[in-house]
Amino acid sequence: RSHLFRWNLMDLALVVVSLVELALGAASGFKSDGHQELTYVRIIRIARTARIFRVMHALREFSALRILLWCVISTMRSLIWTLLLLTVIMYVFSIMFTQAANTYMLTHSNDTELRRYYGSLWRSGYTLFKAVTGGVSWEDVSTPLGRIHSTMECIFIVFISFIYFAVLNVVTGVFCQSAIESANHDKDMVVQQQVANKQMYKEQLEDVFRSLDSDDSGAVTFSMFEEALLNEDNQLKAYLDSLGILPDDAWNLFRLMDTDESDDIQMEEFVQACLRLRGAARAIDSHIMMYESRWTMRKIIDLQLMLNDIADLIAGQRAPAKPTRRIGPTRHSLAVARASLGHQSFHTSSVKSGSSHAEAQGGPRPSPRTCVSRTSVASQSSVPGDEQEEASQEEGKDIIDI
Repeated sequence: RSHLFRWNLMDLALVVVSLVELALGAASGFKSDGHQELTYVRIIRIARTARIFRVMHALREFSALRILLWCVISTMRSLIWTLLLLTVIMYVFSIMFTQAANTYMLTHSNDTELRRYYGSLWRSGYTLFKAVTGGVSWEDVSTPLGRIHSTMECIFIVFISFIYFAVLNVVTGVFCQSAIESANHDKDMVVQQQVANKQMYKEQLEDVFRSLDSDDSGAVTFSMFEEALLNEDNQLKAYLDSLGILPDDAWNLFRLMDTDESDDIQMEEFVQACLRLRGAARAIDSHIMMYESRWTMRKIIDLQLMLNDIADLIAGQRAPAKPTRRIGPTRHSLAVARASLGHQSFHTSSVKSGSSHAEAQGGPRPSPRTCVSRTSVASQSSVPGDEQEEASQEEGKDIIDI
């Protein structure tokens, strides 16, 4: 189903409405009294205003306009709470000013200006709203309050100062924060920004590579690479300094970038390596390293088991007069170690070379982050054959958690 399915349904509905309008208009033309039919036509014409929603689809092509519209829509909740806050504040001050004005007009009933601005609770609230929004000069509406008492005029100044310097600034910050969050949650905008940033970053890396390629051969050798790292004015040196890479790591970095081991770096290799180095290490990178380390450890244990089985076969054919010395740890301890790594049990009997080779060709499998201690392996390598039973009982010491 196309992603324009809903928009196509709206177009279909608009076409149907237009056809019904034409049909009713044609039918009313053949009657002397078409008042009822004309009423239906007017209703349908009003329904045709729904075509404006079709324009919303075109906003996808104008990212700036779409973001502005989405920000306005997303700030509607903040607007409602802002109006409620202003209403409560103006309601409290309106009660104060209205009560003072009515008390004053009991003895000064000819003060028409005070009556016009603060004659009732509604007039007082409307006056304060105009003073805040610029509908009237707040000096004009504060002068009548000064005739009541200078205290009322000071209270009005406190009201204006509180609204302008506290409430409206906080409200502006809330609206800006809401607009920024709305822009950040716009999926199309985020994707476009990421693509644009990556493309700009790649172009900068290509310029750095061209500065390294002094002979225009399209490849950078290690001597060129090392010379650029030692040059304080080179762009590559500044970029690697920002990543915390020192010139002493030049050889390791060069081998890391040289993925095809051709002893030189092509532009694509350089750009891709720098993109991988960009940013901090992610959690998935650490988990991948742990995963590959556990897989490698399992393969080493399998190889050790296979070597032990080969040693047993050779020892059985020779039939030695004295006990033979086993190479490495016991078979049982290796089996326990591998089971701990893979969270799976397997037979500790002889592992044939063919099956071991087939398993070695397979991909790594997840397992816990454990390994066999090198110290325990080295210590068991010197255990004679008649002490194997004792070493098997101490198998728990051969395994440690990293």
